Amino acid sequence: MSGDVIVGAFPSADQANSAIVALERAGVDSGHVRVANAPGEVGRDQTREADQRMSNWLGRRVVKGVVLGALIGAGIAIVVVFIAMSNPGIGVLIGVGILGAIVGSVAGGYIWVIGGVPRSSDAFDSYLLAHDDEVCVAVTLADVTRLGAISDVLTTEGATSVQRVAHSKATGAGA
Repeated sequence: MSGDVIVGAFPSADQANSAIVALERAGVDSGHVRVANAPGEVGRDQTREADQRMSNWLGRRVVKGVVLGALIGAGIAIVVVFIAMSNPGIGVLIGVGILGAIVGSVAGGYIWVIGGVPRSSDAFDSYLLAHDDEVCVAVTLADVTRLGAISDVLTTEGATSVQRVAHSKATGAGA
């Protein structure tokens, strides 16, 4: 490991978590990605607000997955019926479309949530930060040749700034 860390600052926990997922998809080990600014003392009200923000984020992901899954499932089911039957009736098409939408919505909701949840163990701690604070995502560079690719992922995901810092200045980021 090179000992250097690259840090991207994001305006919201949602964007930071999306960046963490994008980094993981780009092949960065989840153990090398962390939220760099840990929350201080957290009270009951702050925890409740953080839980609400996280629930809202998950809810938005579920709704998108269910809607897309239902549309895709209904479309696939109708196409399969047209291929399998030479002249299907409208009742058959409606029934198969509804069944495809139901199956597709369940699958889509599941896939959309699982595909978008970070594996990094402290990613959801970002929701404990004050809502107006920037959330910093730190990546320990296992391979310095990937610096440009990691920087590009952070920038593409909405980082307001991306900086490379020496490990000794990163207070244990990515340890």
